[in-house]
Amino acid sequence: MATSDVFGLAFEAYLNGEETAEIEVKINGELDDPIDVAHFFRGYEEMPFLEQYAMNMVEGKVVDLGAAAGCHALHLQSMNVDVTALEQDKTACELMRRRGVMKVMHRDALELDGKYDTILLMMNGWGMGKDIQGTLNLVKHLKTCLNPGGMILGDTSDLVYMQENEKGQPKPSLNMKNYYGELHFEVEYARHVNTFNWIYPDPTLLELIAEEAGLEFTLHAEGEHYDYLVSMRLI
Repeated sequence: MATSDVFGLAFEAYLNGEETAEIEVKINGELDDPIDVAHFFRGYEEMPFLEQYAMNMVEGKVVDLGAAAGCHALHLQSMNVDVTALEQDKTACELMRRRGVMKVMHRDALELDGKYDTILLMMNGWGMGKDIQGTLNLVKHLKTCLNPGGMILGDTSDLVYMQENEKGQPKPSLNMKNYYGELHFEVEYARHVNTFNWIYPDPTLLELIAEEAGLEFTLHAEGEHYDYLVSMRLI
């Protein structure tokens, strides 16, 4: 099997008429539910509550990290927001331009430069740090890209509900080993495979990271199943 831009290839297939396209997923080696590619092409009315909440919170100049197929960037563009879509998947970047996203940046989040008022981390975007230390490093870097008063805004989920004894989980710390929210993914589409690590941090852990980075933490809203929206603001 080839290693390639799995998500971008799936997006391209969807735009070319394969409306039932799905991405196969394994988490920690176990087969999980497939990802419906149509989900990445949703409009504002189809977005989950937390995403709609975030779309209405953005301020000033915006960059959307891990923009995927560009649904958030396209919505913000329609609201006359100055937004740049950043994505490390080259094929996805090409598809976003094809869809009409005006500003597309092909690079990793740790390569972000410039200054912004809002840095978006949507669709479990806090996870792109991969692990606890990586998330702290990511937040510290993104802090350097914030204008005074600017914020990092994103949603994620607390996976504590997957644990056998969720109330008995140890209190998170920045040097914690074997954190329950750290997962290994293998995704496949049309015999193309990507593997990567991802983290689903709980609110307490994100608050610790914000404090360590010198940012103001705010929990804005919670969804129906352990999902939530938070910001870290430069004060």
